[in-house]
Amino acid sequence: MPRPSMKGKFLKPDAVVAQRVTNIAAEHDAVEKKMFGSYSWFTPVTAQMFMCVWGADVAVRVGVKEAQSLIGAGKAKQFEPVPGHAMKEYVFVPASTSANDRKLAAWVGRSAAYAMKLPPNRK
Repeated sequence: MPRPSMKGKFLKPDAVVAQRVTNIAAEHDAVEKKMFGSYSWFTPVTAQMFMCVWGADVAVRVGVKEAQSLIGAGKAKQFEPVPGHAMKEYVFVPASTSANDRKLAAWVGRSAAYAMKLPPNRK
């Protein structure tokens, strides 16, 4: 069966949000790479992606169960870079939270800690 197309419009990263996230990610020795036409951060040891900037929003990796729980409770929204292609382990950090560096740093730390527990990426 052919793979579905991933073509779509990717949102350009908001420069201010990207800089704030870059500063926070530095505390985790994260490796920054371009993905989805934006910036993404990977753990230094496992090389697992754990966060990205999507327009003016921040998506973090928390795992499928935690993502479902947060979405079900109305505390976060699913990250879906292309309609119909949800990244099930990722949620958007709520806008009210992402505006506060201390709260955003807590989400980033939580996401980085989750990704560090995953097996090393072999790519």
